[in-house]
Amino acid sequence: MRRMSLSRRLVVALILLVVLLTAGTAGYRILVGGTWFDGLYMTVITLSTVGFGEVVPGLSESVPGRIFTIVLILFGMGLLLWVISTMTAFFVEGELSTFLRRRRMQNSVDAVRDHVIVCGCGATGIEVLRELVQVRTPCVVIEQSQERLDEALEEFPFLHVRGDATAEETLTRAGIERAGGLVTVMPVDKDNLVVTFMARQLNPSLRIVARGINTTVRERLKRAGASAVVFPNHIGGLRLVSELVRPHVVTFLDRMLRPGQEGTWRIEEIEITASCAACGRTLGDMNLAERSGMPVLAMTEEDGQKITYYPGPDTALKANSRLVVMGEREQVDRLRSLVRAG
Repeated sequence: MRRMSLSRRLVVALILLVVLLTAGTAGYRILVGGTWFDGLYMTVITLSTVGFGEVVPGLSESVPGRIFTIVLILFGMGLLLWVISTMTAFFVEGELSTFLRRRRMQNSVDAVRDHVIVCGCGATGIEVLRELVQVRTPCVVIEQSQERLDEALEEFPFLHVRGDATAEETLTRAGIERAGGLVTVMPVDKDNLVVTFMARQLNPSLRIVARGINTTVRERLKRAGASAVVFPNHIGGLRLVSELVRPHVVTFLDRMLRPGQEGTWRIEEIEITASCAACGRTLGDMNLAERSGMPVLAMTEEDGQKITYYPGPDTALKANSRLVVMGEREQVDRLRSLVRAG
């Protein structure tokens, strides 16, 4: 808050300085005569108290001119000192370096495309961000608290915009029109609802995943434009039960998600588009499992509702369907290339 206040004071101070110079120039020009430049010159030497001689003819004999000079000195000197002190504070307190750093960050954000916007950098948001960085997905974080940003930046660097995610201007600065996805993990359902609605209006094709606290908000988030709604409390409860009744499965999933000697494994999805070389062919024809080095766990149809588990070699690869696979990042990238180029 202090830095923002200082920035506003600097802008106001500079505006008032311009107004003072303009008023002084006009005052001398109207009351005493001379050129506009003479009036500006007299205003500057009066405010600076350098003591040069008068250049406006007749000033020493003009009572209105002398009264105006007295007023200009009394009020102008105070304003000038305030402007100097504000500018000094701007440089000394690091506001300029902060401004330049934010400008460089904004330029980097402006250059990114097809990224994921993460709204909120709390406990859940930092986990989302950590996973996006792990799988090398470009992302931009929106967070209002500088303290939370600083804590997260101590762990790893990332693109970010400081501001209120519920404001259209902030979403625009984060590149909402160019983004490929958005995750909103604000601590209040109301804020997630607002972010979801605004993001859908600004980018109709965006995939939006919203966090929900109260399960009653699911339908409202869906109507606002959320592609999916996740309830961390519900998932946490399921995890607790899984640790109790199927601990080895949980261990397997944990080790898969965490980088280690075995590499970084993920369950990923590969989209089949109409332009892909694999579209219309079968899994047997493409021999994807052997060529990519990982199994195809399932295939979903266009609407995502019909799922075929462990599809056989005769399974046709249809447009807008998706293959669900498990493997390392390099294997997934290889499979994407095979699907596209054949």
